[in-house]
Amino acid sequence: MNPYINSKSFIVANKWHIAQEGNVRKQTHLYGLFDNEFNLVVELFKDEIITPMPTGTDASSLGDYIAKTFSIMASRPPVIFTLANNDFIYFGYPEKYEIIIYSPEGKPARRITRNYDPLPMSEKDKESILKTVIEPALSSPIFTDDIKKIALQKIKFPKYKPAYQSFTLMENSWLAVIVDSVEDEYTLIDIFDQQGKYIAYFKTSILAEGILSTSLFFKNGKAYSVVTEDEYWFVKRYNIELQEYKGNRWVKSSIKLTQ
Repeated sequence: MNPYINSKSFIVANKWHIAQEGNVRKQTHLYGLFDNEFNLVVELFKDEIITPMPTGTDASSLGDYIAKTFSIMASRPPVIFTLANNDFIYFGYPEKYEIIIYSPEGKPARRITRNYDPLPMSEKDKESILKTVIEPALSSPIFTDDIKKIALQKIKFPKYKPAYQSFTLMENSWLAVIVDSVEDEYTLIDIFDQQGKYIAYFKTSILAEGILSTSLFFKNGKAYSVVTEDEYWFVKRYNIELQEYKGNRWVKSSIKLTQ
């Protein structure tokens, strides 16, 4: 899943499989650097999700199993990784505010961290996860109405959101960390420079798609986001202007956002 190929033809990706061991279901995600035969070269992170198998085939047992599965998914932060133009790997597991930068060979090179206060999971966040992730998954005809009803009643959400939602690289190698996104309200973004130094944060309407938003990228001095409107996907393009506060007023900065 999500493969990136570097200039040496190595692949950065998530290799995963599902297996049943006794009465539990184990889903293993191996994030790493692979050769062109997809043999593991360097392991970056391994994530194992274990859920108990259904105790029966009736609606109550299946609904309870589905609820436990989605509760585990909702409580686990997403793993995020991307490949920079210089083949360095940016990797994050937002259980805490930390992004690790690996060399092209997969060795830790730098760590970006920031102190933060955990943001509580709001009812609106829960509704967003239900609408964008859980309800579409339950729309399969294999789930009866009774199973869906039981599952939706028993799903449990974590008390706090992940430390951040996603990140993306700007063209000048600045790192944009998407800290929070509230649907139809705002997106909060932290900016770090090429050395990993914190620069600033800002709120924007870009990408206000809910807690699982990840589709933000930069190209040719513009910002792009993939959004859903009326059940269709659209790409929106935004102009960007960098300003500095000088002489008691905001002026256009001389710093270039493109390389």
